[in-house]
Amino acid sequence: MRAVIRGLIFAVVSHSSAAADVTGAWSGMLTGAGTHGPNETTVYAVLRQDGERVTGSVGADKTHQLAIRNCRIEGTVIAGETVEWEGMVFRFKVSTSATEIRGLVEVVSPGGNVAQANLKMHRAK
Repeated sequence: MRAVIRGLIFAVVSHSSAAADVTGAWSGMLTGAGTHGPNETTVYAVLRQDGERVTGSVGADKTHQLAIRNCRIEGTVIAGETVEWEGMVFRFKVSTSATEIRGLVEVVSPGGNVAQANLKMHRAK
């Protein structure tokens, strides 16, 4: 009986501390420093989580999407990248909750220049 109770307690504690599933549609803004002030771009992502592996796509809207690659989630942190048609690489390591994804995105140009932008997304409605 004690083993059953310990097992139930472990299951409840493990479930409550597990990260939220990020599967679904997300929308928000990517904000970086531009030459004439902040540069804001809309972001729309469709994610699928299978354990620690995350797949899907991200882009400016529902119709302009790029595949996400090398993406994993560990706890509440998602890390991966996407590559734009012109060779621009967007690397991200962001925090997630049940309703929000936020953090820094590193933008690397084909020439090797690196910039950072802030990402903030919520579940799309």
